[in-house]
Amino acid sequence: MKQNTILQKCWVWNESVTNFVKDKIKGRSLNVCAGKNPICDVNMDLDPQDKTIIKGDMRLLPFMSNEFDTVVSDPP
Repeated sequence: MKQNTILQKCWVWNESVTNFVKDKIKGRSLNVCAGKNPICDVNMDLDPQDKTIIKGDMRLLPFMSNEFDTVVSDPP
């Protein structure tokens, strides 16, 4: 994957979008393109901007099947 994609300000959710998504999360959750939106139990991104977000590629998830009840994915 190309490493030249730069996080855009418009990709960061505002408060109303964040609250909407949070309301939909049930059980153990994973956000595979967390960016600056680390709202799940486990947050992952190809280029983490925050130390609480683990580095990983959504195409090669390091998790077992059925490990999460909710998966959030909002790739740019």
